[in-house]
Amino acid sequence: MATYTEVNKATHLYATGGIGLRYPFGRNFEGVFDWTYSKNFRPASEYVHLAVTGNKLGLTRALSLGLRYRFAVGKKKAASE
Repeated sequence: MATYTEVNKATHLYATGGIGLRYPFGRNFEGVFDWTYSKNFRPASEYVHLAVTGNKLGLTRALSLGLRYRFAVGKKKAASE
């Protein structure tokens, strides 16, 4: 019996930008929403971008909606204290 292992590693430069919103429901609990676009700067043809991301520019969109609970949230001390 033979085993075969293939490992591919790559480093790519990405740029990401977007907006994020949060709505506090109380001291420790909040709703969050993020909308971001990312661009991989690895050279690729428009055909590859269209096949992988659905657009010729190669932009990837991510949407996130969730709830966040923060444990042990305390008031920050002033720098003069």
